[in-house]
Amino acid sequence: MVCFLLLGYYNRFASDDFEFLIKLREYGFAGSVKWFHEHWNTRWSAIALLNASLLFTVKSGSLIWYHLFSIGMLWWAFYRIIRNITVQPKLSDSIFAGYAAVAFFYCCFSISDVFFWINTSCMYLFGCIALLFAIAEITAKKHTTGSYLRLAAFGLFLAGAYEPLVFTCMVSCLVVLTVLVYRHHWNVWRLPFDKKVIIFLSAMMLGFAISYSGEGHVVRSTFLPQHDFGFKFWVWIKALIKMFGMHAPSKLLLALMFSLPWFLFGTGHNLVWFTADVLKKITSVFLLLIMISLLPVAFIMSEMGPERAWTQISVYIVIYAGFLACYAGRALKNKYDINYVTKLYIFISALYILATGITKVVEAKKYSSAYDARMENILNHRDAGKKEVLVLSPIPDAGWFHSAEISSDSTFYNNTFLKNFLKLDFEIVSGQVAK
Repeated sequence: MVCFLLLGYYNRFASDDFEFLIKLREYGFAGSVKWFHEHWNTRWSAIALLNASLLFTVKSGSLIWYHLFSIGMLWWAFYRIIRNITVQPKLSDSIFAGYAAVAFFYCCFSISDVFFWINTSCMYLFGCIALLFAIAEITAKKHTTGSYLRLAAFGLFLAGAYEPLVFTCMVSCLVVLTVLVYRHHWNVWRLPFDKKVIIFLSAMMLGFAISYSGEGHVVRSTFLPQHDFGFKFWVWIKALIKMFGMHAPSKLLLALMFSLPWFLFGTGHNLVWFTADVLKKITSVFLLLIMISLLPVAFIMSEMGPERAWTQISVYIVIYAGFLACYAGRALKNKYDINYVTKLYIFISALYILATGITKVVEAKKYSSAYDARMENILNHRDAGKKEVLVLSPIPDAGWFHSAEISSDSTFYNNTFLKNFLKLDFEIVSGQVAK
């Protein structure tokens, strides 16, 4: 947690963040949401959250509060789910949620984009957080008007923030409703659980309709490659092979390392229902969710897509690792010294966090110092009334941050965004030789 907060303190705006800042300055809060909705990015709920974050950051002068908010909401979302499915003290639930949040952090395929690049963080991270809160509402025993309204709000936000996740959630809701309708002979409204699924699905459909109504998705689609169905299907198959063969296994190992609480839960409870057949069914659902998750990305982009688009898979990996650890704890009960296993687990996970976190904090400090020096250099050049091209020294590697490095080409979009945001009358380029 200390490392994460230090990283949040050293984080800075980068590349597309400046474009969103420019549009916020030009069109205002609602106007900038509308502008992107009609010209490029139809993720209206995420951009609304982004605008609120940008305004607060500009006034406070630091991004650390945003990272406090994001990690706090992630922890709270996991906590609410865990609170619904376990019977144990609140402190234990808090620890479980903390481990889950850390596991999710390390399981992200692009930590820089999901946690530290603000404009994409509002989309992918908070889209997943909205899903977790929705799961918490669905698994809660209480069925109140407030619960239904919160569930609808989470569905609306998710639909306006993270399209591939919306697709997965809508397909999942339809499958669940189909199974329930089949089992209960069309008496859907007799069960409160069904109402929650219907409300969540309806809210997502409405939110997705709002997103799809904007012309931005039409403009954006013109920049994407156009291929036939056969090519897109083959891209999806290759994406599945890469995900199951390369990417997911390494993340699953990391998630298991932070699933100690669930292992202990399995050893300490009499989970007679958690049989091998149940685990096989959970595994099948896990695999299907990954397959569905990659489908819209492959068909829309004709490629596997950026790693940040896979963030929903990180959620499934964390949850699945919890089931695996719980099953292992149940199966290995009384076979090993649990105290020894616990100490070993804690030592390994703490060592891993320190080994990665301290290194990244050192990198972040160097990066932020160079970033601040560069911004000061640019502003001094501007305030002095100079018009000649300003050649800037390259900034160090950004580590877990999304780099704000510009190009030796003054027309590169990073250069243009920064120039327009700072209202410069001269060109800025990096002194790095173009390759």
